[in-house]
Amino acid sequence: MAFAVVRFSSPMLAFIAAPPGSGSRLPGVGVATVRRSWASEGATERSAVSTSAAAALAACVAAFGAATLSSRRSRASGTVPVTALKACFEADASFSTFAPAQFCFAGGATSGPNSATMASSVSRHMLMPKNIKWKKPHKPQVKPYGYCNKWKYRGEAWKGNKPHFGKYALQIMEEAWVKSRNIEAMRRLCVSTMERKGRLWIRVFPHHAITKRTAESRMGAGKGSIEEWVCAVRPGFILFEIDAVEEKVARLAFLKCQKFMPFKTRFIIKADGPSMFELGLAGISGKKATNIPLEYQKGQKDSEKKVTKAAPKKKPK
Repeated sequence: MAFAVVRFSSPMLAFIAAPPGSGSRLPGVGVATVRRSWASEGATERSAVSTSAAAALAACVAAFGAATLSSRRSRASGTVPVTALKACFEADASFSTFAPAQFCFAGGATSGPNSATMASSVSRHMLMPKNIKWKKPHKPQVKPYGYCNKWKYRGEAWKGNKPHFGKYALQIMEEAWVKSRNIEAMRRLCVSTMERKGRLWIRVFPHHAITKRTAESRMGAGKGSIEEWVCAVRPGFILFEIDAVEEKVARLAFLKCQKFMPFKTRFIIKADGPSMFELGLAGISGKKATNIPLEYQKGQKDSEKKVTKAAPKKKPK
């Protein structure tokens, strides 16, 4: 009971550790250890306790005592401390404004239901397939260099090797397994560097499962469980694309990614025409020709830059 009461804040400990003759100490509460710890902090803090702190503690202790006395029959099941603590929280929530207790046995206890949590405001998006065909699939054919003794070069990427959606891109230069946590780390670095401006496209998805057995396991007993999700990429594959920002911002974002990634990459700029974002087709299904600006339509005069549909062919009778 003493721990449940003194774990909240220093003003409550001062109220409990008051002299017996002052009329503010509750009878029957063993707080000798609390009084010794509280006395070491000096009498100045003890005199700074406000009336609101005493009222809040009185309400909490009263609710705790009532809940404990009314649930004697449930002592064997271990539900008494939980019920009592819940009653203390529901009695008065004004103690949440006080500072945490400065004692070693108080630990990092929360200050109440209204206290602010320390959770991160940035969410993580760990990619993985929604459905899989095989429970424990085989390893991908493309493997990082030095992964095994029978490593073989599988050639460069013949598709997905040019920027398509954005003007600036990050291209990989060697065979590698891009893990889901690598993709999330690069995404967070790019978003923080661009200050949530511009557009970012993720061209890689971890759809290969890598299994792993426990350490020092004996031979046999089947295949190991899935350890992580990766994407086996060949040299030249595009990992990320950026647009709607300046070139120096995109270079800085990809430079930060290059420092933390376990594979070699390079920064490239799209040079074979406008990107889909510049054409206004990024994220538009169908890719209709009517959305292409006039300055990018080739093979027609300025007065004839209109999309015309061919007449349907008539079926022979």
